[in-house]
Amino acid sequence: MALSKPYDNVFDALEDDPAIAANCGYAPALRDYIDQQAITQTEAALRLGVTQPRVSDLVRGRMERFTVDALLNMLGRVGMHAEISVTSEAA
Repeated sequence: MALSKPYDNVFDALEDDPAIAANCGYAPALRDYIDQQAITQTEAALRLGVTQPRVSDLVRGRMERFTVDALLNMLGRVGMHAEISVTSEAA
């Protein structure tokens, strides 16, 4: 099945409303991690392997600045992983 238009990221492909798309995916888990660890953005940047401004983008919900790969890499660096399942509808 071909997509009708190109998407900048997976969140756009999954949801037409940008406000809802921004709240989908892996970013909430990363924001929760930062909150639960009670660490600064500078420390989070070190742990996630990114710069502090990238952490700021994450915390502020600027999802258009992230690829799925980048978010998955950050999850992996702090010992987290994501699971994706694919199913087909019964014919």
